[in-house]
Amino acid sequence: MMGKLEGFEVTSSELISDIVDQLQPRDKWILNCLNEACKTCEEGFSKYHYAAATQAAHDFFLKELCDVYIELSKPVFSASDNAAERNVTMRVLWTCLDNAMRLFHPFMPYVTEELWQRLPGRGKIANEPPTIMLAPYPKASELWAFEETTDSMQLVLACVRLCWCVIQCTCATFNARSP
Repeated sequence: MMGKLEGFEVTSSELISDIVDQLQPRDKWILNCLNEACKTCEEGFSKYHYAAATQAAHDFFLKELCDVYIELSKPVFSASDNAAERNVTMRVLWTCLDNAMRLFHPFMPYVTEELWQRLPGRGKIANEPPTIMLAPYPKASELWAFEETTDSMQLVLACVRLCWCVIQCTCATFNARSP
């Protein structure tokens, strides 16, 4: 997915503040998920519950960003007719990848350093630290708080999971291969 960010010009680490009014529900949902992951990680570290912090970072990256948001964003990247929506999606994706690497860094320092350095635009941002080790750990932000979209998105995801279960059960019943 980082290949979809090729050519994306990053000039500031704050990419969301000037596009809040252009965010789609999927963008608001993933930013809210990032916000919740940051809160859980902060709380986990402050209470020495490292497993909770690790699980929050893992769930955000794998179950929310990769499984859902990237899949929902694929039509935006494949359609070339809406450059503004594509730019918004690229900004949100870059923000999520940047913060996910910083969330994971205490647990996987070498891997996250390498991936963080490969994010497009790295090295061109003013006052940017030269390494992820010096980058601030992500904190929850009111700018990313979109609780109103979470309920509707959770309903959509529950419907998708239910449909997938029905397909799996039907295929198992008739000894057919699932799609």
